[in-house]
Amino acid sequence: SRPDCRSTTLAFVSDTSNSDGAPSADTTSSGLESARHAARSEVAHALHDGVVQSITGLMMGLAVRSIDAPPAVRQALAEVELELSQVAAELRNVVSSLSSPRADADGRVD
Repeated sequence: SRPDCRSTTLAFVSDTSNSDGAPSADTTSSGLESARHAARSEVAHALHDGVVQSITGLMMGLAVRSIDAPPAVRQALAEVELELSQVAAELRNVVSSLSSPRADADGRVD
């Protein structure tokens, strides 16, 4: 079960607030970085475990269906499978970039 982002954010904000409820200056920057990282990780996880896995399943289904298909259909299915493979590779690159730390303009990594 994945954590609810809203409750995580609310808990973080309450943990980093002054007594008047305003975020403290020391934690605002690190809090935003932490929230950005958490959001990127959540999106990366959803893409990898959802979309990429669905594409992989579709590719496997196409491969199975092409076994007894006529040559023209087999060729068409192979082309679709290749396109799906390219889309999956692009998504894996996105997942990788979302999962890796990013440096800001000052060189700080979040």
